[in-house]
Amino acid sequence: WREEVERLGCSSLNFNSKLATQKQVAALNAAGQECYSYTVNDGARAWELLQWGVSGVFADCPAEIEAYLQGQEALVREKGQGLPRVPSAIDGFGAPPPTISVP
Repeated sequence: WREEVERLGCSSLNFNSKLATQKQVAALNAAGQECYSYTVNDGARAWELLQWGVSGVFADCPAEIEAYLQGQEALVREKGQGLPRVPSAIDGFGAPPPTISVP
């Protein structure tokens, strides 16, 4: 994947949330590669992926996912635990440079 990312000048990798593994996300993070996951319509799965270190998620129901994530953040703060790397809300991503999807 690294060769393809460099050849295409990709700014990030986007992958199917159902196929993502923590090991894949860790490898991308270790390489300094931004990664996003699609289509995440379950708040618990979005939370899990963000804890693994994905840069963000794509969802059909961003308001519901955002509400779930905010609730999880509140619970974690209540328990005095550190928060995972959670991007603020499900922001509009604008028009990034090309990306490549990996299985």
